[in-house]
Amino acid sequence: MALTFIIYCILIAIASVVGGLVPLFFRLTHLRVQIALSFVSGVLLGVGLLHMLPHALESGGSLHNIFLAVLAGFMTIFILERFFSFHSHEFEASDSSEHADSGAEAPSHEHRALSWVGTLFGMTIHTLVAGIALASATVASFTLNSDPADSLVTLAGFGTFLGIFLHKPFDTLAITTLMHAGASSKWKLMLVNFLFALVIPVGVGLFFLLEGLGEWNQLASYALAFSAGTFLCIGGSDLLPEVQFHKHNQIVLTLALVLGLVVAWASGLLEHHDHDHGPGSHVGHSHAAPSLHDHGHGHGHDHGHGHDHGHDHDHDHDHPHPH
Repeated sequence: MALTFIIYCILIAIASVVGGLVPLFFRLTHLRVQIALSFVSGVLLGVGLLHMLPHALESGGSLHNIFLAVLAGFMTIFILERFFSFHSHEFEASDSSEHADSGAEAPSHEHRALSWVGTLFGMTIHTLVAGIALASATVASFTLNSDPADSLVTLAGFGTFLGIFLHKPFDTLAITTLMHAGASSKWKLMLVNFLFALVIPVGVGLFFLLEGLGEWNQLASYALAFSAGTFLCIGGSDLLPEVQFHKHNQIVLTLALVLGLVVAWASGLLEHHDHDHGPGSHVGHSHAAPSLHDHGHGHGHDHGHGHDHGHDHDHDHDHPHPH
């Protein structure tokens, strides 16, 4: 099992680093930056609404408190940008020729710097929880593998890995694109990229530290909800106006936004499929998986052992199956 974790973490780290290096190897013109930011906006909105918030709701926390955490995350980024960013989408006559195609001035480097810091914070929380989910699903796979009837369940760990592996490059790309747009140095970008790639192994280790605790799920749900709020603010009030303020290339920028949403949705399909094998849930699946395959395959399960529900189960399984 240790070797499996090592392989998973190395592959995810490589995918993360490769995604983060994209801005260094492709020349980002003004239009390309706008397209990239529109795409990242879609990714952030998709991750916040389709990944973080659903996972927070499924983790068992109070519904009221979860949405308070979302609001707190949104307002935290909004207030930081309001008081610590000195420029927004404003028109300046001196730059009218440079931004004639866009119709508005691009946000300042200080504004972008704040955006990537907020994005890094949210992505780190999200990735820590992803590492915990990966460890949980993999442990569940090895635990259930002792029963041949549960062989299909062993795919749970790989499915979770694959979902994270496909998703992580876009997470890192979101961070480094904002860093590049904020005029961060190449070495700073590479350092953040490398450190962010180590978050998944940290999340895996965190799972084993928290495995014996019973209430960590609620803490994780509030952290995810807070992060979802930060993503909604960054994607909706900071990056999304890039589409609105450009008078040209509106179709291209809108398609980039939609593509970001689609990527966030599609990369989460496998993660959502295996989310039920997360912390504290794989025990309930120990009999569910084989029950889907016990007709005609010789996996006879005696439903009479200790499960007296007041009715006979024998008639439910007396179905002739031609061979």
